[in-house]
Formats: sequence, structure tokens, C-alpha cells
Amino acid sequence: MSEETLGRYRLLQTLGAGGMGQVHLAVATGPSGFEKLVALKVLGANADAARARSLIREALIGVRFDHSNVVQILDFGEDNDKQFIAMEYVRGFTLSHVIEHGRRVDEPMPLQPTIYVVRRIAAALRYIHELRGRGGDDVVLIHGDVSPSNILLGIDGRVKLTDFGIAALNTELECAERIAGKPAYLPPEAFSGAPHTQQWDVYALAAVLYHAVTGQSAHEGSNANAVRQSMAAGITPVHELRADCPAELAAVVERGVASDPMERYATAAEFRDALEAAFPRQIDDADVHQQFIAQIFADERFVKEHGELPSTEGVASTADLTPYVTDSEELTRAVRRLPALRFGLSPAMGPELARSYGQHIAGIFTARLGRDVRAIVFADYAGLVACLVSGEVDMAWMPPVPFVSAADRGAGVLVMAERFGRKTFDSAIIIAADSDIHTLDDVRGESVAWVDRSSASGYLFPGAQLRRALAAPLAEALGRQHFHGSHRAVCEAVANGWATVGATFATREPGGKVIASGWHDLLGERVDEIRAIAFAGPIPADNIAHRPHLSVKLIDSLTEMMTELARSKRGRTMLDDVFNAHRFVPGDLELYDSVREALSVEL
Repeated sequence: MSEETLGRYRLLQTLGAGGMGQVHLAVATGPSGFEKLVALKVLGANADAARARSLIREALIGVRFDHSNVVQILDFGEDNDKQFIAMEYVRGFTLSHVIEHGRRVDEPMPLQPTIYVVRRIAAALRYIHELRGRGGDDVVLIHGDVSPSNILLGIDGRVKLTDFGIAALNTELECAERIAGKPAYLPPEAFSGAPHTQQWDVYALAAVLYHAVTGQSAHEGSNANAVRQSMAAGITPVHELRADCPAELAAVVERGVASDPMERYATAAEFRDALEAAFPRQIDDADVHQQFIAQIFADERFVKEHGELPSTEGVASTADLTPYVTDSEELTRAVRRLPALRFGLSPAMGPELARSYGQHIAGIFTARLGRDVRAIVFADYAGLVACLVSGEVDMAWMPPVPFVSAADRGAGVLVMAERFGRKTFDSAIIIAADSDIHTLDDVRGESVAWVDRSSASGYLFPGAQLRRALAAPLAEALGRQHFHGSHRAVCEAVANGWATVGATFATREPGGKVIASGWHDLLGERVDEIRAIAFAGPIPADNIAHRPHLSVKLIDSLTEMMTELARSKRGRTMLDDVFNAHRFVPGDLELYDSVREALSVEL
């Protein structure tokens, strides 16, 4: 097809169509070869006034949102008599596609990724419902169309609520005009003229959960009359449709879609808390969700039904940018127009290597961003954390323990390192291969080699595990404790007999086989001189953190740039050599709850 343009957007392919018009995959273009993939919702030239008002409403309401589980509105414009909204592009499919696929193949969604998705949307609704305007004005927002088709599931693990075309504000007139949405996800009172409230969104999300868990809608019907008749008959109990659903979770689902508003959850926060209690979060929720989504989207049966993921290969890629800023006068001028971004790192791997890595990182980031990035090496993680949260650096390479300290003071996460398809790894408690020690209880009274007190895999997680196993503080239960400063030194200390026990990082296959570790990566030919007796984790991977109050636009640019590094040979080399990673993926703050739990153990 010939490429159509609307304003600065070049349309690539149609992603979908509906009552509001068509949604296209498009590229936003700008100076110096700038390109960014977006989803462009386009209203036809002959659209009626009501649809035009809805599109404007969606743009004006959506531009206020800044939440990781709400699709971002980037732009609103008009060209060739067509109005359009540019939105964040999520490469994937909707929850509706996934539920329908499960129904067709008689394989309902597993409970863990199902609850993960619904929890994320509950967090989005809580944010939307609690949002207030400038000066705290009394604005109440209602999405109005929470349904599986408006929940986007990205191949990269993102979960996003979209489509605010019928969102309601707080006036009675607006609410009365905006009673819309899909009948199967409206509460019974919607059909009797009751005032529209935020609780309707909570009911709709509970109906989404019922649909995802059981494979069928709480109330079937393609129109309002059919849905009302279904409501009169009541819902089918969850356990009759999903035998493996825990009773506590089934009770939450059924209460969420109760006919009486007084029996249902009043707020999204209350609903999410009930989910947390009935189906507690697991540290690997995000990983399990992403693996499930990747498996479904690659399933031949799914592809046959819904098609392949839209290809973005070669589109809006920065891989062809000149590697060094000085090679391009135009890019050099662009760099000079903007203040430098400061990238912080610590000398944990040694000052000289840290400086070398910093220069390498800064050079690649500068070339890809078209903006000067300068590396700053700090004496220790305490200083790095302090400067990140105070804004003296804009972003920083952070291991999990220092990051939690920074996150608790307002820092955020841009990306996480992923290796072997995982955003987490383990800690291994190691001994010499010929040692007589076999269990954690045998470690009592023995000397131990640690990395340092800020190391998750080299001290915190294995220390917490030993504290629980030995039922005593480490100072009482162990012999001498040595802090060696690096994983290599710990492995050598155990291999040489300088310490009986040590702790280092490890990554395992699902069956338990170690595929990477401190002794595998660092001891070379001496790898067989070490064995592990226990593992602790999962531990979230190192990340690139950002300072508090960094602009959303810059966060998006940095995240996009870093997640695309693996697409070029030079980027892959840096990821492997510097970060010991295969790629960067969007960060997940929930993964760091395990670090907080380990920190709560009194070692």
C-alpha cells in the first residue's frame, strides 16, 4: 500500500477498526532523522459530531494520565479533514484475544498471569479514580468502558488500559450522556437509570476477571435486553466453571459481580486488596506473565486466529545512526542544544574498569539519543543513591539493594537487565567440591566469605536464608565472616580453602541446572572445584534507575532507546561486556518486594 501521512505521522499499517475509526501503526518523524513508533487513532473525514466530541474528550482527558498501566496520549491533531490521536504503541494483542483463544482451544488462562493482569488494571483504575486537577479541583473520572478489548497485553510484558472515548467527568449531565460501554460489563443498576459512579468501573473489572478465570462472561448477551435477562438468572458459580480456582479467589470474583451495589467492592483499591489477600503476589508474577504472553502470541493456533504480531523490524530504528557524535555535524549541533544527561555508576568492579565502562556507555547513549550523556563514577553506592535521589545525576546503574533505598526516596526504574530470558536470578551458597558439608545446618560454626553488605546475591539473600535455617543471628551461628568485595574473590576464597562457605550469583534453568554463576563465569578451568548446596532468590536483576521528577517524555525516550540496544551488534556487545545481559526490558517495581522482605530479616 502507498504510505499515507497525517501531519508528521507516516501510516504503516492498520491495527484495527471500530466505531471511533481506525487505529494505525505509524511513525512520528522529526528533525535529524528522529522517528518514534506510535498508535494513531484516526477519525474519518465524514465522522459525525458525537464521534468527534468523543475523540477530543479522549485526548483532553488522556493527556492528564501518567501511569505505567495506562496508555499514554502523546498528541492530538488534524490533517486532511481527519482528526487523530497519537498514542503509546503497545506491540501485542488485547486480553479479549487471549481469552477467546483459551475458550476455542479449551485452555483457560492460568490463574497467576490472569490475576497479575487484573491487579495492574486495578492499580490503573485506582490512579484514574483518585486523580485530581490543578489546585485539587473536584474532578471525578470514570473510564466507562473497562472490558477485555480495552486491556492491551504487550509482548514485552506491558499491561495497559486504553480507550477513554466515553470517559465521564463529574457533572450529572455528562454522566447521563456518557452511559455507554459494553452491556456485559455494565452493572445491573445501569439498566434502571441509576447515576453513573466509579464503582461501575470496579464492577466491570470484576466482570473481566470472571470472564478470564471461567472463560465465559458473567452475563451473556450481545445487547442490553439479552444481558438483563441473563442477570435475572444470576451468575454461574466460579467453581462450576473452573475447578482449580481457589475458594478464596472465587469468593472475590463473585462478590465483585454481585447484583447489589452494597455487596460489591466500593473502590478499585478495595478490590485490589481483596485480590492480594485471596491470591497473594509471587515474586515471579511479571516473569510468568511475560512468558505466558510470549508463548500464546507464538502459538500457531493463536496466529491462525488473530495473525502475527505487527512487524517493527527496521521501523523507527536507531541502529543506523553514526556511532560517534563527532562523525555528524548535524547531530553534534543537536547535542549541544540540550543540557547533558548525567549517568552514575559505582566502582564496585574497580575504579579503572568503572571509568572505562562509563565512557563506553556514555558514548553509545549519546549517539543514540542525540544528546550528550556524561558518566560519573562514585566512590560507593551510598553516594550514588544520595546523588540520584537529589537529582545530581539523572540516571544510574543500580544493583537491587541500593535501588530499593533509592526507590523508597522517589527514584524510578527505566529498564532491567534480562539474561537467559529472565529478569531475576538466584544466590548460591557454595562450598569446595570435596567438602563434607551437605546441608545448611552443616554450615553452623564455619567461616563464610561474603561479597559486601550491599550485595543481594553475595550477602543479603543467602544471609537471610542462613538466618532462618540456623534460627540464630549470623554472628552467633557462623564462624568468622569475611567481606571480600567481589564475586571473584569469594569464589577464589572457597576454592582455595580460605573460607569454608561462600555466596555468589547463579542463574538456573527451570529444572534446576545452573547455566551461569560466579564460579562458572569467573573461575575458568577451576569451575569444577566449587559446588552449591542451596539457592536463595529470585533476586531482581540490576537496573538503570532514574532520578525523581524526571520528565515522562524523557523517561519514554530513554526506555525506548535502551530496550532497542539489543537490535544492533554494537549494542549487544555492550550489553554482554558491560552489563552481563542479553537485553534491557522495561522495569517492574513489584519485583523489588523480595529485596525489601530480605532486608527485613535481622541478620
